[in-house]
Amino acid sequence: MPLIINNQTIMKMLIAIYMAALFSMSISNTAFAQNEERDRDIRIAESILDEIFSDVSEANRGFPFRDETSVKGEYIPGVGLHFSVGENYFSRVADMSGSISIREDDGPERSISFDRKDTGERLEEQEIEDRLNDYLTSYASQLRSVKDDEELRITFGLNTNTNRWVSVFQSSESDSMAESNRAVSKWISGRDLRRVREGDMASPALLQQIETVTIPLDDQPRDIEIFSSILETAVREIEMEGLRVNRTVKSNYIPGWGVRYYISASRSGGGIFSFMSEADQNEIQTEIDTALAFDFDSDSLDFNMEEFETNNEEVKGLLDSLDKSSSLSETMDSLAIKLPELMDSLAVALPKMMEGIKTMFASEEVPGDEVLIADMELLDNEIRDIAENYGSTLSTLKEDELFMITVNWRGRNSLFPEKRVYYIPKRNLLNRGELKVIEM
Repeated sequence: MPLIINNQTIMKMLIAIYMAALFSMSISNTAFAQNEERDRDIRIAESILDEIFSDVSEANRGFPFRDETSVKGEYIPGVGLHFSVGENYFSRVADMSGSISIREDDGPERSISFDRKDTGERLEEQEIEDRLNDYLTSYASQLRSVKDDEELRITFGLNTNTNRWVSVFQSSESDSMAESNRAVSKWISGRDLRRVREGDMASPALLQQIETVTIPLDDQPRDIEIFSSILETAVREIEMEGLRVNRTVKSNYIPGWGVRYYISASRSGGGIFSFMSEADQNEIQTEIDTALAFDFDSDSLDFNMEEFETNNEEVKGLLDSLDKSSSLSETMDSLAIKLPELMDSLAVALPKMMEGIKTMFASEEVPGDEVLIADMELLDNEIRDIAENYGSTLSTLKEDELFMITVNWRGRNSLFPEKRVYYIPKRNLLNRGELKVIEM
């Protein structure tokens, strides 16, 4: 029987297409609204936790240029919300302080200052637990985006080495701190959060539902460490033109949650500062350009030679009255003679030094977007292959726990997200399931 197409048939088809489009748009708008609500929940929770652990946030500050937040939230579909607080908190950082000051003729002084002193003092474990409980019982129930079959988890003090300043300036004493401290992870079900929100459970009862585990920072299970080595070897042997991958793959196993491996990748080229974000690099280059344009001379150093000579005579007089050796007086006389020569040398050397620093930013050719995308695909394929072939060796991991690999992009550009997370429950991994991916 031939198909007869008339105006009525066409009208029915158009109506059907229109209704399907409306339905699709409705689903899309609903999903968008849910994502917006979840993102808002995460930002609010990060702000509250940052305030509760304000002293921890302060300890992470003081590095030059930009500060990195001490609270990082993420949502993994089907799993729930996870907040990581105070990452690398138990890693000592080398003391460092100083400033770069630039003052142009007849202009204001501009400076970059940094001051980071690590006293070695850290919060006690009980204090950390009390603060986490405070958030979970007082604020967590407002996280409406956590579904009944998902969980809210907060982990404090993981060593991830993903903070670019901590990893660069980490002290050799960091291991001794890790030996005496443990990370803390607490979690609660979305169902219990909803019950509190609806008035079916009081906060004291919620406190009883919170589960807690402590995590040694220097003693990962052997199979977890072996997989780290496998992953390190695999990613190092990828022949990539545009991406540089850190030699060490950090791992953390959290009982009840799963294992997570951290790969740090950055764009090759761009000199020794390629680990920085583009914003940080631009800020440094602006300061260097300003310094190069500055006509350096001895007057710019606020050094008053007459005042120095006057003070020198007063000090020498004091030394003579105390009947001290004349060697110190002679030294000061020598300094007064040599100082002008030093100033002349600085006038020549400083611009050369600044030019040298500037060349560090462009000492290598920066790869193009096509090269970076191709390398990203190579890394993606290798991660999937290693997970499929070696994931079954993770005997410590329980079937309902997660296997996760996070790729953090350092010196990232607009091509890449801040991080990409691969995840899969172990039971699915054993059944040859495919890794899921979220980008943040």
